[in-house]
Amino acid sequence: MNSTLQDIESRIQEAKAALGAAQSGGDPALLQALHGEFTPALGNYLAGLEASRQAGRKNLECEAIKGVATLQHNLGNYQEAAKYFLRALTLERELGDLAGEAGVLGSLGQVYLEMGDYAGAAQLHRDALTIARETDDREGQARTLSHLGAAYRRLGRTVEAIAFHQQALEIVSELGQRQTQATVLENLGYAYVAQGNL
Repeated sequence: MNSTLQDIESRIQEAKAALGAAQSGGDPALLQALHGEFTPALGNYLAGLEASRQAGRKNLECEAIKGVATLQHNLGNYQEAAKYFLRALTLERELGDLAGEAGVLGSLGQVYLEMGDYAGAAQLHRDALTIARETDDREGQARTLSHLGAAYRRLGRTVEAIAFHQQALEIVSELGQRQTQATVLENLGYAYVAQGNL
């Protein structure tokens, strides 16, 4: 079986696992989001947010806030997404969850990128990269380096963008993540095109 077919089958298995986890874990919002039912999912995340807040369960409150933020991002409501991601960032810091903090910084960086605040996006991704390096999260480093490359490309700083994508490519190659390699190579190609290297 060729690697492309294996990658597709792997993605199908991951989607089935996420769907099964949502069904068995009783997470109706995640289940609805996986089915593209964003409006009902948003309502469920907001209800979960209120319930976790009333119960004083900050970790669950944070997860609900991230769910709302992600859905707002997917719906193109970037200002709302940023607002919720900033709330999640505050909670992640209060909880002392470095991995969670890095994830939220990266997600917020992507929202800033969508809003056209490329310098802000780059700063958020640099902060996420610092945490990923401190915690030796190689996958997080690769993802964040690629996001940094995208932000720097949009800032017109293509030499640095290419360097970030090359670093990301090195890590995902070491980790054997062929699907991610393809994405990083695509982003690297965009950076070369932006530089004028066709």
